[in-house]
Amino acid sequence: MLLLVNTFTAAVIALVLGLLFQVGKGFDQALPKGVKPREVPGVVDTLVGLFPSNLADNWANNQVIPIVIFAILLAVSMNKAASTPRGEKSVAPFKAFVEAGNVVLSKATQIIVGFTPYAVLSLIAAAIGNSSLKSLLPLLGVLLVAYLGLAIQLFLAQPLILALVGRVNPLPFFRALWPAGVVAFTSESSIGTIPVTVRQLRSAGVPEEAASFVASLGANLGMPGCAGLWPVLLAVFAINAQGGSYSFVRFALLIVFALVVSVGTVGVPGTATITATSLFTAAGLPVPFIAIMQPISQLVDMGRTLVNVAGAANTAVIVARTENELDMDLYSGRKVFDDQDIEEDPEGL
Repeated sequence: MLLLVNTFTAAVIALVLGLLFQVGKGFDQALPKGVKPREVPGVVDTLVGLFPSNLADNWANNQVIPIVIFAILLAVSMNKAASTPRGEKSVAPFKAFVEAGNVVLSKATQIIVGFTPYAVLSLIAAAIGNSSLKSLLPLLGVLLVAYLGLAIQLFLAQPLILALVGRVNPLPFFRALWPAGVVAFTSESSIGTIPVTVRQLRSAGVPEEAASFVASLGANLGMPGCAGLWPVLLAVFAINAQGGSYSFVRFALLIVFALVVSVGTVGVPGTATITATSLFTAAGLPVPFIAIMQPISQLVDMGRTLVNVAGAANTAVIVARTENELDMDLYSGRKVFDDQDIEEDPEGL
């Protein structure tokens, strides 16, 4: 629910800014011809896709939710099997194998994360090298409005939610999120940032169970940047460019569509384009307008990913706080997180 609240606030911010700055007004470039919209999964396919079918395929395609559901099923089954003394003895080797595997994979993750600064440098160079100034100039206004909306969502809306619902000071949150935010901004991958996000959440006092679960779920569900702000901003651009006149009810429907789409495209690669296509299809807007924005899409995607990761981390802190499991000494900085805890705790990352 909190993940969808982040999507809602991002969509509202995009709508207000889009109307305020009249993005798309007076747009006179020719629309691309022969644009084929990307396939949008149906409701039934989306629901079926939430459940594991082939774990190796789910893993390879970064479909986290089926893996999480399988892990929950496995944990429930293991606990039920171990409910008797005989069952507990039978399950012990399997439990030891899982815990040992968790320790080994966690150590592998730490080694990979150590190479992050080098990857960040390469990704920044690639983003700059692939951008054409000529193609960016006509869309510079949209780029600036998009980043203004992302900044409002990141520095105002999400901290406000954290303060009101979680009843904690949001300033320490930014200190803890910073390393994960850098990785998210430069890698443009919410899923790829999960190990760093979980580590930083743990350093901020969030238990490993809440950190890993919410961070993984937030990389596939909600996504305020990719499913809230960007699709709605593009929709306002298309409406203004066509000289259309929308009523309050129709704009409200755009927000509703954005919320539905944020759930309907779970686990699908190219989330921002898919969510925008879904929203345009539902609202009856011309899909070619999405293609027009491709020159700035990658630049905006850096900010979108950062806001997505921040939204998931924000939710993890609130969940830990409302469950009275947030270590306030770690969160406030009164106690320093000890990296050795990761190695000593088989549950850690």
